[in-house]
Amino acid sequence: MKKKFFTIVVSCLATVFAMAQTENVVGPILTAQDLPAAELLLPAPPTLTSPLYYNDFVQYQNGKEIRGTERGKVAVDDAQLTVDFYMKRFGEAMGRELTPETYPALADYITVTFTTARLCIQNAKDKFQRQRPYSQFKEDSGVPGDEDPADIYHSYPSGHTIRAWSLALALVGIDPEHQNEILQTGYEMGQSRVIVGYHYQSDVEAARLCASAAYARIIIEPQWQEYFRKAKEEFNNPTKIAETKKEASNNSNQSYTINGYPATENYAGVVVTNGKKMIK
Repeated sequence: MKKKFFTIVVSCLATVFAMAQTENVVGPILTAQDLPAAELLLPAPPTLTSPLYYNDFVQYQNGKEIRGTERGKVAVDDAQLTVDFYMKRFGEAMGRELTPETYPALADYITVTFTTARLCIQNAKDKFQRQRPYSQFKEDSGVPGDEDPADIYHSYPSGHTIRAWSLALALVGIDPEHQNEILQTGYEMGQSRVIVGYHYQSDVEAARLCASAAYARIIIEPQWQEYFRKAKEEFNNPTKIAETKKEASNNSNQSYTINGYPATENYAGVVVTNGKKMIK
């Protein structure tokens, strides 16, 4: 009976510990109600008979011509929405290899910024119910794996673009030396949505406006400012990052016993090194 009770207690403690470990999940720091209302800020998208729609149509046709090029391949990659991808994409503009493992504070800063900014436009998407270009013309998109019949009327404004442009604005503050490259990258990521046929040009331009409005609101929050401070400090200390990489590399070469203890030089038996079992 005592053994069973002990087992239950240990199990409960393990559950509590696991929950505590997952509580530190980074996400939006504001609600949609706290942010500028895109559905009130934006005009309605151009109708099919509007002169403004002609530009949307021309840009859509131009995008289709680009899909088979190297730029078209980049546009397909830009459909990704992970933090790892954003760090890699903007890292190229910033001249650094950025990953969540080596720049954890920057990864949190990025996550907080784009998840919060994205909330600005959801009501607008629901209000305007604009059909996506590839669906409007009954053609294949550049990213067929992302096509969703339940999401074809959410074209205006572009969600990918508000993420990309808000991140570009945020990362200029981290690395002003590469401000032009960062902003160009953020701009290109929005244009990628036109190339793959998921958005019209006016969808993308509206999203950039919303991103700027949302960013202006986000940056006054003390919580966001703390994320910025930590990310800036981390980015400005590359020596510390290099030391972290070196320590991680050293740890990966460390041999451990089957029980998980570091193996000494004199240890004889089965050890695990770099995830592989070896006889020592």
